[in-house]
Amino acid sequence: MTGGMFSVLAQTTNMVDTIEQPVVGLLSVAVLVAVVARRIKMPYTVALVLAGLALALTTVFEIRLSRDLILGVLVPPLLFNAAMHLPWHRLKTDLWSILMLAIGGTLAGTFLTAAMIFSFVDVAWPAALAFGALAAATDPVAVVARFRSMGMDRRLNTLLEGESLLNDGLSIVLFGLATAGGAGLMIGSTAGRFLWVSLGALMVGVSVGYLVAAVLLKNLDDHLIETVITLVLAFGVFQLAGAIGVNGNLAVVGAGIMIGEIGLKNASPNTRLGLESFWEMLTFIVNAVVFLLVGLRIEITFLFRHVTAILVAVAAALLVRLVVVYGSSFVLKLIPAARPIPRNFQHVIYWGGMRGAVSLALALTLPFAFDPDTAEILQVMTFGLVLFTLLVQSTTIKRLARKVGIVESSPVELEYQRRRSRQLATRAGRMELKRLYEENAVQPYMWRTLDDLYSHRMDENLTSVGFHMWANPELETEMVLRIRTELLKAERTGLLDAARRGLISDEIAESFTSDLANRLAAIDFIRARMAATIRGRDGA
Repeated sequence: MTGGMFSVLAQTTNMVDTIEQPVVGLLSVAVLVAVVARRIKMPYTVALVLAGLALALTTVFEIRLSRDLILGVLVPPLLFNAAMHLPWHRLKTDLWSILMLAIGGTLAGTFLTAAMIFSFVDVAWPAALAFGALAAATDPVAVVARFRSMGMDRRLNTLLEGESLLNDGLSIVLFGLATAGGAGLMIGSTAGRFLWVSLGALMVGVSVGYLVAAVLLKNLDDHLIETVITLVLAFGVFQLAGAIGVNGNLAVVGAGIMIGEIGLKNASPNTRLGLESFWEMLTFIVNAVVFLLVGLRIEITFLFRHVTAILVAVAAALLVRLVVVYGSSFVLKLIPAARPIPRNFQHVIYWGGMRGAVSLALALTLPFAFDPDTAEILQVMTFGLVLFTLLVQSTTIKRLARKVGIVESSPVELEYQRRRSRQLATRAGRMELKRLYEENAVQPYMWRTLDDLYSHRMDENLTSVGFHMWANPELETEMVLRIRTELLKAERTGLLDAARRGLISDEIAESFTSDLANRLAAIDFIRARMAATIRGRDGA
């Protein structure tokens, strides 16, 4: 794996050598654009693409790229960071829904989009299939970030994040098969190959990631060393997977999940902050480079030349997304163990299926697979699709969420979250103090003084939270519903585990899980009605 890391570092060095202007020039532009975008409240990804278009009119940057550089250097950090922050404990409760959207949706979406592109755009089937694959990769980062700032439902965030991460990896696999398989790539002929490069990659990533998280990172409280280890892991597992013939990007996803599930949970607060800050910075750099590179490679005249193809791409993406989201939701109702997706969630998931850095990164590799004319039209279609999702879908998703009843948190809920946050932060600080004392890193008299201080603050925070809930009884009702939801999830997990172990029959388990699903749906309905009542009261 270390050798693989050295290979990637060599590729990175080659990248710098093949760029006539220093990479720092691109990053300087990215930082300047991000600062301006923040001031004018424009999504920085849109601003980066527009800046790239402006730079394309000059000869300041003339960049030569390679397929290995794009897929092996630019894509892995995006996938690893997303996987590392995936809320796996929440994802498990909606695993059926996410798998249906990610796997079924990606497969169906790829071929449906390809069929529409092949029918209305003058490109061959392999090229249409390649576009279908890269268009299936959703990137709702901006949507999820906005939802978090609004205090939206965590389940909705989990559905969007989980679908995006898994379908990114699968889209890359399908894109690789499309660009390498030629006209012979059909639905059935590559099923075995698809399963091998996909499942094999996840097994490699999960195995290596588990070893690193459980062995190397265990009890290693040094954020510098741990950061380097995760960096080596992300690029090294990509090289390892490629060496044994499976998809490196899905292996990166598996490794990232293990680091997030095991490594980060066992890390000290200082180490965790260091890791998260590093990967957040690296992801920002990669996003900036990708969006700028796409802008640099697309001339404005190309947009007017292929405007019809762009409109077809946008229409195909929207229509196929509609089929995928609402079709998957319908199928989920037929699976007893699956938790149904509420109708208002379906609307937001549909409109929140934006395209971003992964689609653009794949588009940058098209000249290495197709003739220049085909690569040009596919790249322009991808650019137009991403620009539409960022300019139209991203800017209207908040309004849609409110319209369908997924409202932002009320001032009462936000105040509760602030008081609860202080309570959780104090508890975490006290636990860290206890750990340091047990490791003889704090003198006894210091520990007693600081522990008394923390104890006093915890009492104050507990009283503050309790008083706020007493003054707002509807908040207490909401908390009860949330707790009841978690308990019902635990009951369902216990039933499914008992069925797997043969302690109860599948028929009994199916009957009880169906009943639990109905109870969860009832709670969702009650919470939606409460939100509508509060919205109506505030409006009045």
